[in-house]
Amino acid sequence: MAELSGLPVPTMDWGATDPIQAMKQFKALCTLMFKGPLKEKSEQEKVAYLQIWSGAEGIELVSTWSLSNTDQNKLETYWEKFEAYVAPKSNFRIARFKLRALKQQNDESIDSFVKRIRILAAECKFSNSNEQIVDTLIFGTCSRTIQSKLIQKDNSLTLDQALDIARTEEATQLQISDMTNTTVHALTNHRPNRSTSKPCLYCGTQHPPVRSSCPASGTTCSKCGKRNHWAIVCRSLPQPNPNNSNFKSQQTPGRRHRVHTLQAEDMIDTASISAGEPLIPHDVPKRPWHKLGIDLFYLRNENYLLLADYGSKFPIVKKLKTTSSREVINRLKEIFSEHGIPETLISDNGPQFSAAEFKEFAQEYGFDHTTSSPLYPQSNGFIERCVQTVKNIMKKCHDSRSDINMALLCLRTTPVSHDIPAPCMVLNNRLYKTNIPTASQTTHINWNPDSLESRQERQKSYHDKGAKDLSLLVPDQPVGNS
Repeated sequence: MAELSGLPVPTMDWGATDPIQAMKQFKALCTLMFKGPLKEKSEQEKVAYLQIWSGAEGIELVSTWSLSNTDQNKLETYWEKFEAYVAPKSNFRIARFKLRALKQQNDESIDSFVKRIRILAAECKFSNSNEQIVDTLIFGTCSRTIQSKLIQKDNSLTLDQALDIARTEEATQLQISDMTNTTVHALTNHRPNRSTSKPCLYCGTQHPPVRSSCPASGTTCSKCGKRNHWAIVCRSLPQPNPNNSNFKSQQTPGRRHRVHTLQAEDMIDTASISAGEPLIPHDVPKRPWHKLGIDLFYLRNENYLLLADYGSKFPIVKKLKTTSSREVINRLKEIFSEHGIPETLISDNGPQFSAAEFKEFAQEYGFDHTTSSPLYPQSNGFIERCVQTVKNIMKKCHDSRSDINMALLCLRTTPVSHDIPAPCMVLNNRLYKTNIPTASQTTHINWNPDSLESRQERQKSYHDKGAKDLSLLVPDQPVGNS
């Protein structure tokens, strides 16, 4: 059977719940074999192949037939006998019952649902199967909008028209869902947290988030002289003075504050901390693939590794079987063998990167491994932003049934800005070919990190508009309520 090397071998499932459909699939695959790689075989040889593929039950069934010498070498005779054998086992009324109870799954597309309907309808022996398919589509779809639009149509509604309406509505719902999810995500990230577990900005204590319940309401600050807040959270506090001999304490009704080394007015400004500090960006590398960021993310029951270059912004995504240090190291070795070893690798403090095995890997390959501040992912904000971008692209590709690899290719070939080339050009000094038309066919660039530094400076200026420097700390200074 050298002609069939690498091809799927047809097999007949005699114990299938739907033997007629199993026989149709078996016959279709055998017919392709006989018209393709076995085209030159004789009729007698094709009959032998058919008996082999039919399995032990098929061979036993053939032995019960009384065939003439002529019929023994005819394929058509065997197909007629096989089909007659499975026909009594199929009941069209059972198929009709299954068709009436057929429902679309929540994550199933219209085309997939209609395919299942067609398979069952073919066994129901309807005089007009298209009409029954339309009825099943109307009553079985999980979309109320599709049901409403199809029911409104008159008797002239055809199957093709019903499919066009259902597909259009399905695509519209996916787009609206994507827009809604994006909007909700943005609101969730920027909506202020009004949880009662946070200290009040006016008195520094915890109470219900109602202004009238604040004990500082109606009082006067002993430091700045303004009303409705206490000195402990006053934003006009000067630098702490250790030699200050004034030990007045702001009294809270029903509570007492003990002052140790400094007066309560000189305690650290917690409100200014929440306002945000000035941005401290990473240094721009002088060449591509000099400093890399790495992180793991989870999407649709799969774990992924994301590695991105600080200089070129080039992202690399690898699927992980597990999240162990060994698995991460193996994926990094594959990447380093293709692109080279960086000088610095920046990660968070996850167990994969804090393990002794990963430290040994860094020493063996000769790169510096730097971790971000614990519980402060903003210190590695570049890779966190890359994770969001890649996850959004993968989600949209899944929803629209698009090619994820092509989408990532387009991301790598898209210029970062008007003066910063595409990541692929900065990293590999050439433009990758994609299926998106481009106006320029430039194949060589001279990358200048000054453009990237200017971009970071602009981002820092925008961020620092709402930020302020923290006051300096001195020895023995309290940093909270005592």
